[in-house]
Amino acid sequence: MSSCELLQQVAEARKEVEKLLWGPDVRWDVCKQAKGITVYKTYCVESKSHAFKLEGIIGDATVEEISYRLHPLGPYRTLWDSQLAGLELVEEVAADALIVRHMTKPQLMGLVSARDTIDLSHFRAEEKVRSVVMTGVDHSAVPPQSGIVRAWTYPSGVFLSPATEKSPATKVTTLLHAEMQLPLLPKAIAEAFVPGALIQFFSDLRKSAKIPNRHHERVLNGWP
Repeated sequence: MSSCELLQQVAEARKEVEKLLWGPDVRWDVCKQAKGITVYKTYCVESKSHAFKLEGIIGDATVEEISYRLHPLGPYRTLWDSQLAGLELVEEVAADALIVRHMTKPQLMGLVSARDTIDLSHFRAEEKVRSVVMTGVDHSAVPPQSGIVRAWTYPSGVFLSPATEKSPATKVTTLLHAEMQLPLLPKAIAEAFVPGALIQFFSDLRKSAKIPNRHHERVLNGWP
């Protein structure tokens, strides 16, 4: 697939993410709450599965500070995420788009084995908001590996915006919609662990705000 085709694909994914998050006809139901964090779910007919949305606020940290900790090419990303086994840059598609391999650790005492996804990621900075939208792709450089289940990311994303005008605080809005490839489990059971995983992700990200800032010379694609 050419760079132009990949950029068109991720542009369509961004539209889908924004429609899911803020479309007037989408109904979100609360499915889990913890420590100022709320996780919602909505059913998607096309995938016959639920998409999940998390909303939470990280105090005493600006959008820029949190975005540096979130970006896969930054110096922090692999330091704070307790569910992440590793990251691999597969291809730099454009100045604001990357293909990244995300590798996750086994979950639920090994019930959910190690997984990876190959994600086309598009980064955007506009006004005071920074966002990354991801969608799954196939790539010849990273075929499935033995012992790791290849999952699939439907259009998903993270949006960072100022929580208030007066103090440094960041609102985090996350959309996760994925096929986890758990064929031996009923869909409802397979999806049951997702809200907890999202809350763990946010809790880890919130703690990362306390990591001392590091100097890094590499330009973070899409987030100057």
